[in-house]
Amino acid sequence: MWTINLEPEAPRTRLVLSPCPYCQEQFGTASLPIHVKRCRALYVAPTPEVPEVVQAKSRSIPSLQAMCTQMILGNLHITCFSGLFTQPAHQAALIASLPETVLQQILMHIVYEHQNRTKRYEKHKAKLRLVKDNCAALEATCAQVHGLRKEVDRLQRVIEARDAQHAKTRTAASELRAEVQRLQQENARVAKINQQQQVQLQRKACLKPPTTTSTARDRAKPAVRQTTARAPVVKPPPRRSGSGIPYPSSLPSRYAKDLDDATRGLCHIKLI
Repeated sequence: MWTINLEPEAPRTRLVLSPCPYCQEQFGTASLPIHVKRCRALYVAPTPEVPEVVQAKSRSIPSLQAMCTQMILGNLHITCFSGLFTQPAHQAALIASLPETVLQQILMHIVYEHQNRTKRYEKHKAKLRLVKDNCAALEATCAQVHGLRKEVDRLQRVIEARDAQHAKTRTAASELRAEVQRLQQENARVAKINQQQQVQLQRKACLKPPTTTSTARDRAKPAVRQTTARAPVVKPPPRRSGSGIPYPSSLPSRYAKDLDDATRGLCHIKLI
């Protein structure tokens, strides 16, 4: 039978880590000696860093002549050229009193400045020429654009005029189409009236009693006459090459009136 131990467990000991004296990493008490042996074989002692010695730059003190020359060259226009216009005699004496080396440096500086100014002037001149060429090209392009704009305006006006003309043509075509449709309706109505009139004429011709002349032979054989009598054959009216509209005088009064009204309507349409 299984038994359960209800006694409290012994408190667990906390893991203690120790650093390696070579790589300063933390290891347990069991793995530290093994690691120390391996780390000692692979360990290389670092070389001490040698601080770099920064040599101070020695500053040379310029001579008084060099300082005067630098001052004169830096303010050449103020010290020399401006004074030549205001006080020429005093300035000439001042320039003559300068040492020969200073005069040589002044002349060299003047020549150098003149060359630099000439180069800058040539560069600016070439740049100005390029800008002028670009301006001329832009002016030509602008003139072309103005010409094209005028042409576009002209074409726009032509298109607007054509559109207005087409609108008028479409309106006239729609009016003519409506007129044609109305005339077709009138023609259909007139044809219907003519057909009705022809039917009425045929009906009247069928209802009219036939006119016959009695002869001696017919009087002798009345029975045979009665038996052999046939209904009159109604012949269709002959075809006419011209208009199928009959004369108003040959029609009844109400049909003649309708036909006169239709004829007046057609004449009025033709006049319009």
